[in-house]
Amino acid sequence: MAELLPLEPLLSSIIVENYEGEQDEEGRYHGKGAASYIGGHTYSGQFSNGRMHGEGKYTWQDGVIYEGEFEHNRIKGKGKYTWTDESVYEGDVVDGLRAGEGTFVCVTCPSRYEGQWKKGKRDGEGTIWYDSKKKIHYSGSWKEGKRHGKGTMCYKSGSKYEGMWENNLKHGQGTMHWVKSHERYTGEWKNDLQDGYGEHLWEEMDRSEYSATQKQMCNNYKGHFNAGKRSGAGRFSYANGSVYEGDWVDNQKDGVGVFIFDDGTVYEGPFKQDRMCGPRPRRHEEDKRSNPKELSLNIDDLFPNITEKQKERAINEVNNTLLRFNSEYKAIYAYYSKLHAKQSTETFTMRMSQLWQFCKDCKLPSPRLPIAVINRIFQVIKRAHLTEVELVKQKRRMNASGAAPLSKKSMMDVQRRKMSNAGETLAGDMHDPERPILYREFMEAVVRIADAKFIDEVDVNLEKRTLAWKVLTMFTENVKENTEAVMKQKGNNNATPADIFGHKLFDPTVMHVFETHKAPLNKIFFTYAKADKNTFNSGANDSTMNVREYLIMLRDCGVISPEFSIKQARLIFEQANYGAEADENDADNLETEVIFSEFKEAIARIADVIGPEESTLHDKIEYVIGERLLPGSRRFDTGVSVSEPEAGGPEQQESN
Repeated sequence: MAELLPLEPLLSSIIVENYEGEQDEEGRYHGKGAASYIGGHTYSGQFSNGRMHGEGKYTWQDGVIYEGEFEHNRIKGKGKYTWTDESVYEGDVVDGLRAGEGTFVCVTCPSRYEGQWKKGKRDGEGTIWYDSKKKIHYSGSWKEGKRHGKGTMCYKSGSKYEGMWENNLKHGQGTMHWVKSHERYTGEWKNDLQDGYGEHLWEEMDRSEYSATQKQMCNNYKGHFNAGKRSGAGRFSYANGSVYEGDWVDNQKDGVGVFIFDDGTVYEGPFKQDRMCGPRPRRHEEDKRSNPKELSLNIDDLFPNITEKQKERAINEVNNTLLRFNSEYKAIYAYYSKLHAKQSTETFTMRMSQLWQFCKDCKLPSPRLPIAVINRIFQVIKRAHLTEVELVKQKRRMNASGAAPLSKKSMMDVQRRKMSNAGETLAGDMHDPERPILYREFMEAVVRIADAKFIDEVDVNLEKRTLAWKVLTMFTENVKENTEAVMKQKGNNNATPADIFGHKLFDPTVMHVFETHKAPLNKIFFTYAKADKNTFNSGANDSTMNVREYLIMLRDCGVISPEFSIKQARLIFEQANYGAEADENDADNLETEVIFSEFKEAIARIADVIGPEESTLHDKIEYVIGERLLPGSRRFDTGVSVSEPEAGGPEQQESN
């Protein structure tokens, strides 16, 4: 992109050889005139007191022309330069040099610059197009004729860089998007190369030939770079769900690191030239016949009071049960990963919102096992996973030092205490509907949901049911039949969705209404969430309200009326979320937690009932939010606290 600008010629010789024009009483050139100067230069235009002053045209002997303003024999003001190659500059000039705002069009290397100048060089803010079709261009800051500061560069290939520059090179924080190779990097740059901390993403444009569990995300590296290569500490997430976190040298795994395979098994130790220096670990050290399709589940915490041998046998039973239905669960994961999915070139995993739909379709939530509790399972999964990684690290350190290894249970207890003291939690909102879920996390969640759902089940001898029994029962009684019915609708335009209303919520017009009112709805929700002291004790990333506070909110905001009772509002919420398990006479259900997404869905379902007849769903929602909820919640802006109803809670008012 190097460009040689034609220079402005100087008025180096202004000795007049000949003059024709107006003069003042003292014989000085004054008014309109034309002069010829030594060296073959000419001027025609305004004079004042013997000097070029005002509008005029100066032509140098070599053919360069300036037309514009003069000030006492100096080129200064607004003007236009025309060079012999037909390049043109038009704009501000100071002492014969481009300075201020101006436009330069270069003919020899086709380019056009519009912006600020200083002492004849691009300086300040401006845009340059490097080709006649305006495909290659830079817009941003300049210093002494070079790209410097914040700016955006678009290349011929369609690639684009947005960020900081120094001395015409990418330098500092910036984002580069390579269109042809489908790559994107955001992070630090030095001398036109990735250098420092950044994130490099290899976008997957077409994964139609892959299954949902083969391509769960794009290859993604977060970590340090040196001179354009991965070097130092970094984390590489692979498309199949595998992860490496550790040392890098010249784009290769080199040093000490942790590699988590797609099945969940963990290797921690030295790497050299992109290879592990030790063998890939087996799922069970004593088992040399490990099934390659088996998932490594971190579920030791579900067996607190049995021996290690009993625990291993129980985990094997769970794995064998899952393997029987592995194909079905892969198909389920693939189906829900695409359900109402947003177009993305980054991740293709199941999202939390899709997991919620799976759970509802399978009738898994209940007042005792609400979506909020299911979401927290992923907090447990994270802690169990980090514990497993730490165990592998501790074992290697002990082997290296020759120390006697602790038992697995002892090491796990130490790690759990350490993580609890450190307050390890999921980053961001625990109930974020867009949070991605890997297939192995989905399968572990299935196991933990089954354990929670059948926690009190006993056999004929009043012995607690095994975890394998719970997993099998949940699949046969809840998952298999319900998901088969839902998935048969795929491609059948005449089929009726299992949850007709739930699918309506993904209509763009409905989503737009909620997005428009997102801020006030958040304020209402979190005001009542804080009022519920039992559920608002985990910090900002785990905020819920209970059903009681939800009903009080409806009453306070004027949604409850003689025509629409608290009992009706409660029934709509519970039947939508728990179906047949809803019990309107169970006061304990009022303590059931409600997440923000359920809160919005409940508003939509109420709007469908009390909104204006013959209106579309999004108009009904707009009416309930705009005419009932928001006017009734204006007091939140004054900071007035939320109180219990004077005449008692919703359970006392339901009979009214």
